[in-house]
This record gives sequence, C-alpha cells and structure tokens, in this order.
Amino acid sequence: MKTLGHFLIQIVANSLSILFCSAYLKGFSFKGDIYLLIKVSFFIALLNFFLKPILKIIFSPLIFLTFGLFLVLINAFILWLASYLFGCLSIQLGLPLILSSVVFGIINIFIHFLAKILL
Repeated sequence: MKTLGHFLIQIVANSLSILFCSAYLKGFSFKGDIYLLIKVSFFIALLNFFLKPILKIIFSPLIFLTFGLFLVLINAFILWLASYLFGCLSIQLGLPLILSSVVFGIINIFIHFLAKILL
C-alpha cells in the first residue's frame, strides 16, 4: 500500500511539474487535456519506477564522480523519452530539457515532503 500511495503522489507531482514547466519555461510545452496530462504523468512515473533504478546502477560511477549531478541527466533522459513518445509534450533539447529536469526534481521533493507531513 505504501508503494501505491507513493506512486499516486508521483503522478500528481509529475502533473503539477508538467503544468508548471509548460507555463513558465520557454521551450517546454504541453498541449492536451487532463486525461492526456494524467496519461503522460503516469508514463513518467512508470519510467521513474522501472527504468531509473537500472540507469542509476549502470551510471553509478558517473553519479559518484559528479557528486550526484549526473542524476539530472538521467531525469532529463526520462523526460526526453516521454516527449519523444507523446506528441502532446514538447521539450527542446539543451537548456529547456535540463531546466525542466531540475524543476521536476524540486517539485517532486516538495510534493513528497508535503505528503509526508500531511499524511
């Protein structure tokens, strides 16, 4: 049950991150309805749940050498993959992708912190 709750919080955090980035970051756009937003957020949560641990193991030496900054590139890859597979999500390569990765991380930390306090 704890994992399911964490996964649902992840979907909410991803949805809020997509909305925030599309409103405030140039080069990041989302064109779709609430159903498509939840679908993309669910897919990003699945990638974070299944693919991210594998990528962390593979790139653990680089993560260690960069003091964790390589995790931003792993998150950027996951966002790029989502934008590649979903036409409603468009993220330009380069700075918009890196910034959106950082914003996703900050919003996810904030949402999970709030959920821990409130729940």
